[in-house]
Amino acid sequence: MTTTATQCALMIDASTTRDRDDALTITPTTSGWDVAVFVANVADLVPAGAPADRTAATRVETRYRATGAVPMLGGQLEQAATLSATHDRDVLAIRLRVSAAGDVALAGLDREVLPAGSCVAITHDQVTTVLEDPDHAHHAQLSAAAQLAQVLTGRRRAAGAFVVYDLTRGLVSGEDGRLLALPEGHNAAAYVIVQELMIAANAVVAQYAIDAELPILFRNHLRNPVAPADVDRLADLAAALSTVTTTAELAALQGQLNTAISKATYGATVRGHIGLQVPAYTHATSPLRRYADLVTQRQLLAHLDGTGLPYTAEQLATIAHALAAITAERDADSEAAQKARTRRANQAAIAAGDLSHMNDREFLRVLRLGTQAAPPASVATELADRATAGRLHAGHLAVLYTTDHPDWKTLRANLTAQLRAEHAYLAPSAISALQQIDGGQIVAPALDTDITGPPHQRTFATRAHLEDMTTRWHTGPVKKTTEHVALWDLLDIIGGHTPSADPTTPPPAPPEPEPTPTVAPPCAPANHTPPPAAPRTPNPAEALDAFALHAALGGDDDTRRARRRANALKNPVGWLTTLAPTIGAGELHVDTHTEGPPHERTFTVTLTAGPARATAAAPSIKAAKTAAAHAAVTGLFDASTAAAVSHHDGGA
Repeated sequence: MTTTATQCALMIDASTTRDRDDALTITPTTSGWDVAVFVANVADLVPAGAPADRTAATRVETRYRATGAVPMLGGQLEQAATLSATHDRDVLAIRLRVSAAGDVALAGLDREVLPAGSCVAITHDQVTTVLEDPDHAHHAQLSAAAQLAQVLTGRRRAAGAFVVYDLTRGLVSGEDGRLLALPEGHNAAAYVIVQELMIAANAVVAQYAIDAELPILFRNHLRNPVAPADVDRLADLAAALSTVTTTAELAALQGQLNTAISKATYGATVRGHIGLQVPAYTHATSPLRRYADLVTQRQLLAHLDGTGLPYTAEQLATIAHALAAITAERDADSEAAQKARTRRANQAAIAAGDLSHMNDREFLRVLRLGTQAAPPASVATELADRATAGRLHAGHLAVLYTTDHPDWKTLRANLTAQLRAEHAYLAPSAISALQQIDGGQIVAPALDTDITGPPHQRTFATRAHLEDMTTRWHTGPVKKTTEHVALWDLLDIIGGHTPSADPTTPPPAPPEPEPTPTVAPPCAPANHTPPPAAPRTPNPAEALDAFALHAALGGDDDTRRARRRANALKNPVGWLTTLAPTIGAGELHVDTHTEGPPHERTFTVTLTAGPARATAAAPSIKAAKTAAAHAAVTGLFDASTAAAVSHHDGGA
């Protein structure tokens, strides 16, 4: 067995670390670097099948908790095997030769001894100081390690690996494609050095086992079989992290990663590692902390000694399955515990009463919890505030349809009336979100559209139906608007606010065309201009929805009414076009009359949308229509305000 004492080996760990698996030496050469990774020899201290081995197999790995670590091997064995600056230690030495371009080759694999005094512990807190001090005893070696780590990182990125070291935000990539927070107490530069050299060592050990036909536990990481083939290069997703600015965007990026790749697993056969973009990979550098590393170390040492292997390929496959089962069970328990903690935090937030600081995702969780009983006052208030401020999205709205509580039903009806008046476009997204909540049980609704009228003056009649639910027909000059109104109507039926319509009801008859006189009446003088024709009075088939009108105008909140009024006057024609079908008035009716000679026309336009009606004249139809719409909106809000004041005075 070789004794190693020519160069001081660096044990780079956190200041609280007790289990030191590995030590490193890095020597620059004319063609690159020579690297030695010394791994604690645990296999000789813990024979296969021994009580400590059985305990380690059930623990799988060392568990790090807020209250302290639970060593995989127990505290006594861990300290007997951990690398030390003051005691001789048996090690498995993995020697690498790395070119200036980052190509890694195995230069040697053997048993060795690290004598007392040949190792030095450098904590993460000390790494920056050592790198910045040229006179420090370990500056040259640590600087070479940092330079080598950058070369290895660049080489992996060029190969298409998912590599993230976002030191500004403290985000790093795990081996299996997950985004992780930089562990507490870890220095970024030190983390990169250790991570890159361990990846290099594990990759060459895996290749060594393949070449030697030695069965070990490989670490396999595959592309998701249902993902498109173009996700094989994960570098683009890593690069996309630079554009992420919010928690929601970060979650979306992680979702793309989860879609692209499967979870990493152990196996007795090699299947490649997509996250690292290497053909073969294993875990062999942390036998104190991971059982898989201990199993592989036993195989490697037996092969080097020329003795019988502890495990057959079939036994390794059984171990791999057992590790996967234990890990899956623990992950499920951890997820359940996290959900319980989140639930308690949400309950505390609801009780505290102020939810305004929550982002959309956090409020969605609170809303899901709140809909399991009567509406908590804090949730109801926050819903109203977010609806008024335009901060409610389709996911929030969909959650409201998952409860049958009568108080939620009333609150939902009020919010729906408000949102359909201000944010008509939300209906399709809300139904889509409801489908996702229901696990795809709700199929996509179908839309029936009937088109009448000449090409320049189309009238669209639309209704929606889903399973045994059918909405009324909704008409208007804009197809998209009628579709949105129909989908809002469908949401009202789903929520039990309105009954389903008769599916056999035909589309409403198109409006009668206006008669156009071809000659002036005989008794009229030649220079007489006929008076404007009386505007056609709409006769909607359905009664006006007073509740929807009240909500569209802002309800009883003066501040909201003022804001609605200002928004309506920014585009009065568009606002009236949306208002008419919303309140059950059918469509916005436009009557136009022309006066004057061709070179001096005057256009008189009368707009009618339910109770909103006004007439205006201007040199162009557009100007007259806008002026009439402005007057109609102003009159509608003024009349509503006067009625509210009168009602208030009468009630006093």
